[in-house]
Amino acid sequence: MRSLFEEPPELAGDRPVLLPVQLDLLERGRVPYSQGARRVLWQAGCGAGKTVVASEQTSRALAMAKTILHIVHRR
Repeated sequence: MRSLFEEPPELAGDRPVLLPVQLDLLERGRVPYSQGARRVLWQAGCGAGKTVVASEQTSRALAMAKTILHIVHRR
């Protein structure tokens, strides 16, 4: 199977280091929460790293003792 990237992602311990575009998605996604939103819809293109960003969002939410639910449409 061919990879989309020439090299595997950089890791910090056992977690991938987010790319600038992924950090931007994560930070822009936090704004509605800080304004009181309870639900936020995320959208990004194929290969943008949505799974990696969702994983980081989950880690951050759990570190703040928050609950989180990710729902993914697969078709």
